[in-house]
Amino acid sequence: MRLIKRLALRTIRPFSLAISVPLVLAASLASAPTAFAAPADPASAEASASADGPGEDPPLVSPEAVRDLGVSPEASEPEEVGSPTSFAPRASRNTIRLAKYIARSGDTLRAVAYRYFTSPSLLAAVNKLAFGPEADPVLPAGETIQVPIARGSPSGFDQGEQLLPGPGMHMSPNLERKWGRPQVVRLFRQAFTETFKRWPQRHPALIGSLSKAGGGKLGRHKSHRSGQDIDVGYFTREGNRKEWGRPSVKDMDMERTWFLVDYLEQTGHVAAIFMAPDVQKGLYTYAAGRGVKAERLRALFQYGPPGRANGSLIRHSPGHRDHMHIRLWVPEDMPEIRADRAT
Repeated sequence: MRLIKRLALRTIRPFSLAISVPLVLAASLASAPTAFAAPADPASAEASASADGPGEDPPLVSPEAVRDLGVSPEASEPEEVGSPTSFAPRASRNTIRLAKYIARSGDTLRAVAYRYFTSPSLLAAVNKLAFGPEADPVLPAGETIQVPIARGSPSGFDQGEQLLPGPGMHMSPNLERKWGRPQVVRLFRQAFTETFKRWPQRHPALIGSLSKAGGGKLGRHKSHRSGQDIDVGYFTREGNRKEWGRPSVKDMDMERTWFLVDYLEQTGHVAAIFMAPDVQKGLYTYAAGRGVKAERLRALFQYGPPGRANGSLIRHSPGHRDHMHIRLWVPEDMPEIRADRAT
């Protein structure tokens, strides 16, 4: 009965666009982005703020960006505290700032991107560099490039899709927190589906929060506001698992975890991944045992490889022992970058 009431309420909330749940599902499966025109229900978002966990808050700006580029650490915009306007989609808001960086000897595109919490594909797009999946071109030493950095707590997106239950995905019940930018949602859906195809006998990915429709403040999060972040429970080898929990590293399914991380990383669209140190070490050991090159492992893992590179893709942030946090920055989803390039 509670589920029926919840679904009924979804058809009358401002972001429902006055359509029923079956039509929302059909629209999502057709991969047609939804244009948002009204603010979401802030009370609903706040009420479900703790439904996916303790409200972890991974950083939006890397410590290397503060140290090397002179950018200030992120802070919530004043209007995002206690103002209903913060829940409206803001397509014109600049969520990215550009910082100048002089390439060092040995720098590659991916290494610089991961050091400063941006995706290789977006770094290449901003600097008009050729780039493709799995590519990692060397940057000429002494060349000045522009590095995209998050501005404040990035919020808002005017085109979005909802990630709904499907093959390889088990959702937490708060579907109003499953909205993201179109290419982000499609890439996550594809990655989870491909993982499930290879291991259909094991439990599906356990999906937590993305963003609410149109973005904006989501509980206590500074992230999860721009349709580019997702929480995923760690895989185990169980056939039927529906809760995150805190599985021991030895009980985790590193085979599937590595497949998912490797699949997403090779697209060039991953800006950051957050995992607990012991999980990183277990995943590093698995990947090294599979013959992954040491140089790549040093670029990926903060914990595990000896002599690791400074500024890795996968890092520790408190609150990620029961799930991983993945952030995608896809150029096609980020029209706001054009405004910064023009200034």
